[in-house]
Amino acid sequence: MKLLFDGNVLADGLATTDGRSGIFTVGRELLRQLLQRPEMEITVCADSERLAAVAAYFATEPAFAAVPLLGVPRYGIFCDWTMDFLLRHYAGESAERGRLKRWVIPVYRRLHRPLLRLVRSVERRTADWGRRELRRQLQGFDAYFTPFLAPPSAVRAAGLPVYIVLHDLIPLRLPRFYDRFENSWLGRLVEDLRPTDRLLTVSDFSRRDFLELVPKLRPEQFTVMPLAAADRFRPVADPAADERCRARYGIPAGRPYFLSQGSLSPHKNLQLGIEAFARIAPEHPEALYVIAGPGAVGEWLQRRLAPLPEPVRRRIIFAGYIRDTDQATLYSHAVGFIFLSLYEGFGLPPLEAMQCGCPVLTSNTSCIPEVVGDAGLMVAPDDGEGAAAAMAGMLTDAALRARLRALGLERARGFSWQRTADILTRELLKARTA
Repeated sequence: MKLLFDGNVLADGLATTDGRSGIFTVGRELLRQLLQRPEMEITVCADSERLAAVAAYFATEPAFAAVPLLGVPRYGIFCDWTMDFLLRHYAGESAERGRLKRWVIPVYRRLHRPLLRLVRSVERRTADWGRRELRRQLQGFDAYFTPFLAPPSAVRAAGLPVYIVLHDLIPLRLPRFYDRFENSWLGRLVEDLRPTDRLLTVSDFSRRDFLELVPKLRPEQFTVMPLAAADRFRPVADPAADERCRARYGIPAGRPYFLSQGSLSPHKNLQLGIEAFARIAPEHPEALYVIAGPGAVGEWLQRRLAPLPEPVRRRIIFAGYIRDTDQATLYSHAVGFIFLSLYEGFGLPPLEAMQCGCPVLTSNTSCIPEVVGDAGLMVAPDDGEGAAAAMAGMLTDAALRARLRALGLERARGFSWQRTADILTRELLKARTA
């Protein structure tokens, strides 16, 4: 089967550490798996401005070095610049937005939707004009697969069967934390979805959420494709690795620490973990709380930290982006992993922690029970007292930690990227036989 694989999310993850999200991980791991399938012949495509980044990355990765690349513009020939300008400058994807929003946003809110619809209408009608060679190349493929973004107009014009991974609807479920849904890349993806698209959701919860909130979608379009933790997430018992990791990320030697790892987005509900830690901090003066993740600490989080006593604030460490090679060590030596998110489509970090043998405390919302099962402690995402009690137990009760460690390791064995790729491969091959 000749598959065109969208590599744009890989390029976005390479550009900044902020882009090293779970979606970047999904794209990288699925590509790695599919390249091992003899029935798959993979070509990776990307927008023209991202193609060089993908090529440079592939040159450093032996598993990807021989993968063919193809530049596929995302928009119609007359709309490339217009769409890029609208989405980047007015939809929250550039620094200019912060400087211009005082006078641009009021006008933008009135004109954005009709203007964007006009551009998309022209885009659809011009997607293959002047691109005969590209159209010929695309017609040589059996299907197109994207781990996240909406398909390029040229792919639509070529009539390729489209397979899309749908992760979550966080901006729609939690609008108080995000710009208007229709202005986001996710909003554009949802608007672009068609009845013929095959949709792969990362959890059954996510499937139900899309069916509830996007009425045009039908149940028969969906396949549930659970994700997995990468093979590098394994228990690390090496004291020297722990020492190096602590020194690198500013974690004092010999002191027990809780860990939260992921993005610093508001929906991650880090304030509940901070509140719970502040409750137990006076009784456990040796304990630390390490919050790891790319990006700056936002104003909303700074406001949560400000009222805390200075001695407690000093024990909350923002470690920043963690290297891939250090993540398993950080998980393995934590007394507990804290993941009290308000909403997740899948939630990779708790699974990574369990696979490293780290006890897990999570919220009981969205897909998280589907992933963690009975292998972790769970509280409501507004239960600061319950979270504090659970953290105190993880810190002081060695038997509890041992039980959670064993349950987590067993639970994690039920997930693998090979299984994920098996589901994806089975679905993709349907395009060949249709």
